[in-house]
Amino acid sequence: MKIKKYFKKKNYLLQLFCTIAGLCCIPLIILQLVMVGWSAQGYSKMNEEVIYENLAGSTEWFGKQTANMSKTAIKISQDPTIRNAAKKGCSPYKIYEAHNRINEYSTDQYEVGVWFDANDNALFRQVNITTDRLYTILGSGDAASRNEIEVFFEEGEYTRILSTARFEDSRNNLIVLAKPVSFISVVKKDALVFFVMDQAVVEKELQARFHDCSSIAILDEEGRFLVRGQDFTEEMYHSTDFQKFLEGSAGDTYVTSNGEENICIYPYRDLESGYTCLVSIYEDGMEAYLREWVNDIQTMLIFSILVIFALLALTVYINYRPLKLLVSKHSDKAASAEMSELEILDSAFLAADEKLYDQKQQLTNFLLGDLLRGRPVEERILAESGLETDVYGYIVLALQGPPVNSVCAGKIADIMKTRYGCDCLITSITYQPQQLMICVLHKVTDVDDLREQVSDTLSAVTGQTYHIYCGTLVDQVAGIRSSYLRSLAGVSENEADKVESEGSVTEAIRLFGESLETADVAAIRSSLETVESRLSSVKEEDTYKTYYCYKLLTVYFAKARDMRNYKMEVARLIDFDSEAQLFEMLHQSVERFCVQCSKAEQVTANKMRTELLAYIEENFNNKSLSLAAVADHLNTSVYVATRLFKETTGKNFKEYVMDKRMEYAADLLKSTSHKVAEISGMAGFENAEYFSSLFKTKFGMTPTQYRKN
Repeated sequence: MKIKKYFKKKNYLLQLFCTIAGLCCIPLIILQLVMVGWSAQGYSKMNEEVIYENLAGSTEWFGKQTANMSKTAIKISQDPTIRNAAKKGCSPYKIYEAHNRINEYSTDQYEVGVWFDANDNALFRQVNITTDRLYTILGSGDAASRNEIEVFFEEGEYTRILSTARFEDSRNNLIVLAKPVSFISVVKKDALVFFVMDQAVVEKELQARFHDCSSIAILDEEGRFLVRGQDFTEEMYHSTDFQKFLEGSAGDTYVTSNGEENICIYPYRDLESGYTCLVSIYEDGMEAYLREWVNDIQTMLIFSILVIFALLALTVYINYRPLKLLVSKHSDKAASAEMSELEILDSAFLAADEKLYDQKQQLTNFLLGDLLRGRPVEERILAESGLETDVYGYIVLALQGPPVNSVCAGKIADIMKTRYGCDCLITSITYQPQQLMICVLHKVTDVDDLREQVSDTLSAVTGQTYHIYCGTLVDQVAGIRSSYLRSLAGVSENEADKVESEGSVTEAIRLFGESLETADVAAIRSSLETVESRLSSVKEEDTYKTYYCYKLLTVYFAKARDMRNYKMEVARLIDFDSEAQLFEMLHQSVERFCVQCSKAEQVTANKMRTELLAYIEENFNNKSLSLAAVADHLNTSVYVATRLFKETTGKNFKEYVMDKRMEYAADLLKSTSHKVAEISGMAGFENAEYFSSLFKTKFGMTPTQYRKN
């Protein structure tokens, strides 16, 4: 029972942690159980999906290599340095240059060579070698191997697609790929660009996608092995069953045995490149691998849950600390023993709301004081006060008798609201001995009946007798001044025509309110200092200065409603003890208000800069792009867009867009085969000749010259 009570009343941190932990970790635990069960029951299906995915990746990689070789062969055939070496009788220096140039096309994956039909020689590894020497380098040296190589090179001359073969030299197995090209003749192929790959390098690249318990193989379009792992024997390859398997449909598997373990072979044929990738999997080894994978998943999930718990505990504690500090400020020992943290805060906020309500009543009192004195009040402030909502009329009553304290005034207002349906506020004018009751009527009411109701209520609440003098019933809140003067006439006070001057203080307060509207930091600070200086020079009673202070607060609160922590600012400022204290706090509050205005303006400018650059990046090649279009997109003026653009880039709009278009056009010239006129349009230029002229000015050469270089 004690534990339950403690958990409910005291340990909100534990409640929060348990709730969030349950929401976060329970799904992970369920996911773990589901994944483990699924892995244990359906690992075979999952295994096949992974295998075929890796097979597709391996085949795609090899196909990309061959595609790159085909493109490289075309580039080599167009290279002027290499073309010079294809001519009979060329100088040794040109052959040397061509050899070095060919080596530049080699990569980590393959070596490049060229065999010239006209010269019956080749450029490969050595500067210039004969065909016999080339066959010796590629083959093992025996007659059968040499004959096979000769046939490959002869066939390659007439093959329009990239042909492949596999040979064995003294070092390692080689994969040779060749593509016929034209160097001299325009009607026939007179040379062969060939690429030599080390099978070990290729096999390593392909094997990286699979577990150690597997072996990899690659077959060309004609069904010949280019890469052959240890599991793919010649005997198995030439068997009828295996050949039928190779000719079968996708998804078929071939099961064989090495005498000890079963081996399952999976195929993947790339229809685009024509290559077939095979992988052999030992069934026992794969089961062990998958079990290891399941265990890894379990370990990972358990570790993830522990990490989440640790991070969650830290996060909850960090976020709970402000709540704890807030509770400590608004609670005492007795309260904390009987209430939870949320109940304590609820009680504190309720008390704050009540205080704010009282303060609002005070502000309303001062607002009515302005109306009683005949001072003009903004319509917006009147609307926010609620004095003009569903009203039949207004009347002011002068009370001749003992002062009515705030407690009694509240009770009287409640009774008048409940019994008679009118809102009442008891206030006073500092230089008048009478107290005033302002009644806001919401239905048709006789003035004499209202006087009797007020008299009875005053007597019932205070136990005192009052003389009540009624003013004129008016239908507009601005007429309260005349009703007030009429009530004073009833007590023989000749003040009907007395009008107070606005003075310099009121004007300064008005200017302060206008400066808040502009959000001009300098103007706000200056206007507030002006109010302070003028008020200090006013030769009036302290109560009169207090009125101006509340007037100032009324204007400030009306303008600063969007300020962060608005309610806290109101509560702090309204509770001032002296004029000096108010202005000290108000200066601090205004500084915070100015900082928020400045930050809001900066955030808006930064956002517009980001949108401006993003819009130009997306539309720089649009022929209709203009500064007016950019300004329209940002929903601002051309002047503002121009200024932001200059501040952001340091360039004018036309210069910046032109540079973007030129860079884009230069990239297209290097990376595509589009005509210059097409690239001109793609980059955003309407005239190809104009584009060529600008391009030459910027890069010092024509677009065609730039592409060749």
